[in-house]
Amino acid sequence: MRTLSNALVTALGGPVQKPAWLVYIGFSPTPLRVSSFGTLSWNGQTWTAADVDVQGLKIGALEVSGSIVFGNADNAYSAVFLNNSPTDVPIQIWGYDAGATAAADPVLLVPDGVGAGASITERQVLVGVRDKAEFMLGPRATVSREFGFNSLLPAGKVLVINGISFTLERKR
Repeated sequence: MRTLSNALVTALGGPVQKPAWLVYIGFSPTPLRVSSFGTLSWNGQTWTAADVDVQGLKIGALEVSGSIVFGNADNAYSAVFLNNSPTDVPIQIWGYDAGATAAADPVLLVPDGVGAGASITERQVLVGVRDKAEFMLGPRATVSREFGFNSLLPAGKVLVINGISFTLERKR
């Protein structure tokens, strides 16, 4: 369980809360770091104020879905995402209150997200978010006869278990 800082407790207990997002998209060589409330310095980085929102965020075990919505009134974000595809690019999302921005105040909501493509319109750029493990295949899917693997050890194979050698033999 997480302990909230005094600043965050005060901000959340106030008559008005100022919820906001910090969004990191790991473009190479220059990552995109934006804040939905205002420009701030947090965690040793500068987070630039942007017209950004997070919609439909659902987080589960090895499952993330949702969208990051960038306002595109001046076509700045359409240019960013036309030049840098967000597909499979690392994404992290923090939630925070603008009244509490100390190092431990923002809450990491999406630690292992990746981009799931972008949809660009005149008004907004919608970037999908998914878990990085969503399309990964485990060994069970690739270690099979169709990929040249045999499930049986070959005859004559010597296994040493507890210092005792066993030689595999096959009946014919």
